[in-house]
Amino acid sequence: TAGQAATFVLLGSGENNPEQFLAKLNVTGIMGFPPNVPLKAMADRVVDGYRHFLSNFQIESYTNTTLGGNNAIKIVYTYTDSKNTNIKATDIATVNNDRLYVIQYYAESPKYQTYLPTLQKMIDSFQITK
Repeated sequence: TAGQAATFVLLGSGENNPEQFLAKLNVTGIMGFPPNVPLKAMADRVVDGYRHFLSNFQIESYTNTTLGGNNAIKIVYTYTDSKNTNIKATDIATVNNDRLYVIQYYAESPKYQTYLPTLQKMIDSFQITK
């Protein structure tokens, strides 16, 4: 399957690290998503993978939502990354015309709420044009 992606990174400027990671938003579109696979089944498989591969993985919420005017699934979760940093993340996924769209954003847990309004505006502006 072919895919397209875009990544937006919010960097800060600090004395010790001039390009300190603050928050990141990834948008991915994957063509050829099988029409007979329910979105919830796909999301359940992703969660199972996260449980296996992400240290200290915990789901905060798993809900239905919309993305670009389509039904979507939203998963909010926390985990510890390879640098032992606590991360809070959200995945939102939808399917349109055999293409899977996933928006994932994450930040250090204490900073997540600070950047959420900006990230939410970006997500709310997401449109599927084809």
